[in-house]
Amino acid sequence: MVYMKVLCVEKDRKNLKLLMTACENMPQIDETRGFTRTRNVVKYLESNAADIVIMDIDMPGMNGTTVASKLRKEYPALSMIFVSADERYAVDAFAMHISGFLLKPIDKDKLNYEMEHALQKSNS
Repeated sequence: MVYMKVLCVEKDRKNLKLLMTACENMPQIDETRGFTRTRNVVKYLESNAADIVIMDIDMPGMNGTTVASKLRKEYPALSMIFVSADERYAVDAFAMHISGFLLKPIDKDKLNYEMEHALQKSNS
């Protein structure tokens, strides 16, 4: 079994904890890190590897779509899942070849489905 590292980026600490707990409960995931600022995840990736980033689109500073564009250029193999309260972002997300999209409030079953999809994509 391949073990993976997941980075969760969410401004709301309750949602961040939910994302991280769901990831930590998946046997394929070896390490989970959480961030409340997009600049911190960008800085982290400069010197660390990751397989999947789950990111809120509506973030302070650099929004999720801006960060995703930057990460897509620098780390093309990185899988990304967007999280948003606004379904209108879904079209933009898939145009950017994002692995998945979750609407808030986050449903654990849908999160698990999107994670499985992203893990399969990362393993192929």
